[in-house]
Amino acid sequence: ERELRERAILDASAEALLLCDASGLVLSANEAASARFGRKPGDIQGARLEDILPRGERGETLALLETAIVAGSSSRRELRRGERWYEQELRPVSGEKEGSGLAVLYERDVTEQKEILEQERAAKERWQRSFDAIGDAMLVIDEGFRIIQHNDALCRILGEEGDFTGRTCYELIHGTGAPPDFCVCEVSL
Repeated sequence: ERELRERAILDASAEALLLCDASGLVLSANEAASARFGRKPGDIQGARLEDILPRGERGETLALLETAIVAGSSSRRELRRGERWYEQELRPVSGEKEGSGLAVLYERDVTEQKEILEQERAAKERWQRSFDAIGDAMLVIDEGFRIIQHNDALCRILGEEGDFTGRTCYELIHGTGAPPDFCVCEVSL
């Protein structure tokens, strides 16, 4: 019954999980791993990693497996298969003697996260282009008068190129160590 519970926990994970020995022999795998690597659940156990993984990934994955087992350290990488992105991590199994043991290969599909990050990056880029299209100097500051974002017009007005993010507006614009008495930003904050 304990074995069934443990198997149920493993199979409930959306991450592909492979327990491997130092030679790359798969000792155990969950259903997600079977589906990810296109194998029947019974066929993946007892297979070798080099027979399961796509050709271009085998060498590096086996080297990371060796590092996990021999050095006892985890490693992580991102890789792409077709249109999908995966985060792959190899971790030594705790409790095993260093260099003698086992490692777990975790693999998670991160395609949606990468797509969201790309959409966010594109939106920031569009926003900055719109911000830069404004002819007047514009800047966004935080409560400490530090510049969070500025447009190109500010650079032109100041006669300086560069990123002023993190500098204070009073230092940059007024050349002072504190906001001047007439500072409209101080009133609005």
